[in-house]
Amino acid sequence: MQLGRRGKIHSAFFSDRKHGGEKLAFAVAQKYYRELRLKLGKPKTNSRRFWGELPRRKGRSGIHSVQKIIDRRSVKPVIVWRATWGPEPYMARKKQFSVRKHGQTIGHTRTQRRLAEHEVKAIAFAVFLPSERLA
Repeated sequence: MQLGRRGKIHSAFFSDRKHGGEKLAFAVAQKYYRELRLKLGKPKTNSRRFWGELPRRKGRSGIHSVQKIIDRRSVKPVIVWRATWGPEPYMARKKQFSVRKHGQTIGHTRTQRRLAEHEVKAIAFAVFLPSERLA
């Protein structure tokens, strides 16, 4: 029997011979497990929403087709926010905004706005700065 909480594994062994058979040993193990669960409490788990909204890659903004790009080919790294969309099938268009020139939040916001202007289905859930909200 094993139970893990906060990185520690609590384990116990209930032999058939010592407890008078398989069924009795199993019953004792179940009782011990229930008592241990009451003592240790419920495990802390995050919600499905937390795991779904967790950015899993670097440069990911959480908005489809908006990415943070770091170009390290020059001496100083160039950081930009890039929006990508397809005006027609088999066509791709891109627009990028420099973080150095526009700032982190404004560059991200302008990228979102550009994407919203060009997509057929505008991104209604995109987060814009209050001063730059689309009408």
